[in-house]
Amino acid sequence: MVKSLNRIQGIIFYNPPKTNLYRMFDIKKSIYVGEMSVAKRKDLYIESLNVEPNIRRNGYGKRFLNFAVNLSNKLGLNGNLRVMAGLTANDLLNPPHIFYRKYGFTSDNKEVLSKIDKFIENQIKPEPYDLPITVMYYVNNKK
Repeated sequence: MVKSLNRIQGIIFYNPPKTNLYRMFDIKKSIYVGEMSVAKRKDLYIESLNVEPNIRRNGYGKRFLNFAVNLSNKLGLNGNLRVMAGLTANDLLNPPHIFYRKYGFTSDNKEVLSKIDKFIENQIKPEPYDLPITVMYYVNNKK
């Protein structure tokens, strides 16, 4: 399948054997960044993506998504991703919808998508329950 250790520009992604988990380490800063679990379906489904709270907003989430697109390509899924965006026990204050939308994710729920876009356009952080759990997907147009 996929090698258990991948290096990309000072970042190591480690996949423990027989798991769908990928852990990220920043070897330049000597820190554990977080982890992402995925499942192979008709696209690569991101079950969870967690970056350590004290190092968020430093581009690590985007690196996880870039890695996921590459992994999706390697698995024959054309770089396409899917996620269920919603509040998690790890972070009850920051709905992830805006993060995914800025990366290029979309949704079939046009009402929620419109709300997300308004939050982005007006540079307003949504309150924890402003956005419902929403299926979002990323279609890789760089095939």
